Parts: sequence; structure tokens; C-alpha cells
Amino acid sequence: LVCEVNYSTPAGYAQSLRKFFKFQVLKPLDVKTKFYNAEIDEIYLEAQIQNVTTSPFCLEKVELDGSEDYSVTPLNTLPNGESVFTVKHMLQPNNSCQFLYCIKPKGVIAKDIDTLRQFNNVGKLDIVWRSNLGEKGRLQTSQLQRLPFECKTLRLEVLDAKNTIKIGTIFTFNCRVTNTSEQAMKLNVRLAAKFSADSQYTGCADFMLGLLQSGESSEFPISVCPSKLGLVKISPLILTNTLQNEQFTIENVVDVFVVNSDYNNDNTTHQNKLIRYESAANCLTQKQVQLQVV
Repeated sequence: LVCEVNYSTPAGYAQSLRKFFKFQVLKPLDVKTKFYNAEIDEIYLEAQIQNVTTSPFCLEKVELDGSEDYSVTPLNTLPNGESVFTVKHMLQPNNSCQFLYCIKPKGVIAKDIDTLRQFNNVGKLDIVWRSNLGEKGRLQTSQLQRLPFECKTLRLEVLDAKNTIKIGTIFTFNCRVTNTSEQAMKLNVRLAAKFSADSQYTGCADFMLGLLQSGESSEFPISVCPSKLGLVKISPLILTNTLQNEQFTIENVVDVFVVNSDYNNDNTTHQNKLIRYESAANCLTQKQVQLQVV
């Protein structure tokens, strides 16, 4: 706090006096974040807010202001628009609550792997609360950074796959493979079913794709016929780079729920998009973030 006093001497000269005061400000909130890179281009952010004061307060607003490269969808309301919290964000001392957000890269960034690796700032958390005496406070975090985007040498996307089909019908799904390495690839695609009593589906695939330069993609369909009821896992899909003699095994390519032929199937339900990575790993971290009092 800076206090400045302006005055005039008896001789009429203007003078001023400035005094600096320092106060210790206790942090009212403790904010922790967890990032999760999903198997698609989406990122999920969990923000945990804890009341570290000695009195309760009400959270009036907790928003994630997305950066210009990412769009943000809050996941803290029910389909009818009501909040998932039974009490209006009232936090008692030492209590905490979690907020969830879905973050997606915009337009061109989502399609360009190299660009996606460079843009890691997803936005800032903006938190507004009011104390039990009606005093209003606000906190804004520093820029939150997503986990580094890594997909090794290639990635496989499963497009427009139905999640429910009737037994005895052909299940066809389209795939897109992208060369994310720095070298050209010529891929052989192979999906083989085990011919045994325990086999969940019949059908196979074995074909070559054209030459894929770095960053290029190729789409292809695969068809199988499920032979068991219940959840059927289509796997593994083996991709072999014949130029470098490299083999990539994609486990659990896609799942489909197989029902009886008299089941009332809703054809409007589809999986939006699935992506599989070579040597994919779920990344989950928790870290403290810097807070900036606004």
C-alpha cells in the first residue's frame, strides 16, 4: 500500500510525502490441477479448490478461460442445466471440491501434429468467491499448460464406428492412420481372427497402403462379423512398415456391443471418434499452480 501526502510549506512551496506499507496476505485458496490426455484430441482438466481460511465462503464463479488455440467445455452441470453440487459451491474450512473441463484444440491445430506439440497453454482458471460477511474476492491462475503431446511414430484413428450391432451382421468401421515420424512409411495392414470356438468374430484383413510421407494420412475400411453376444473387442491390428521392417501392434482397436437379432437397436448412437497410439500411455499429473491476485 502506497500513501502519498501533498502539502504546501508556509513559504508556498509544494511538497509531498510518500509512505510504503507492507501487509502479509494469506492465501485463501489452494488450487491443484490434474491433466489427462485422452486417446482422442481431447484433454480433461480437473481443478481441485480447497478453502484454507478459517471461515466458510461461497464460490460464485469457477471458469476456465481458454486460450485462443483451445476451446473449453465445462462438465459441471447436469443435462437439465442444474449444477452437480447440491449446495451452491459452499466450502467449509479445509473442505475442497472438484471442477471438470473438456479442452479441445481448435481447427488447424487439431489436424497438424507438429503444431499441436508446440501449443501447450490451454488457459487460466478464474475464481470468484464471497465470504460469510459478504466480502468479495477473486483469484486468477497463471497459464495452465497441458501435458506434452506425444504419439511416437504413428497413430490410428477409428472413425464412425457403431457401438451396438445385431449378431450375424457385418460390422464395418473406417480407420485413418497418420505417419507422425520424420521418415516415409509404406504400411502393411493385417487383422487376423482366431478360428476357434472361443473366437468372438470372424473376418480378416491383409493389404498394403500407399507411400505415406511424414505427416500424411490414409483411410481404409475394415469389416468383421461378430459371432458372440456381449462386448466384443476387435484386436489386434498389426501395422508393418516394410521400408524399415518395423512392426506396430495396436491392441484393443475398437469395442462393439453385440445383441440379439430382435434387439431394438438405436442407429443414431455412434462413437464419435477413437484414436489409438503406438505405445500409447495414459498421462496423469498433479501439480501446484501459481496464483495471481486480481
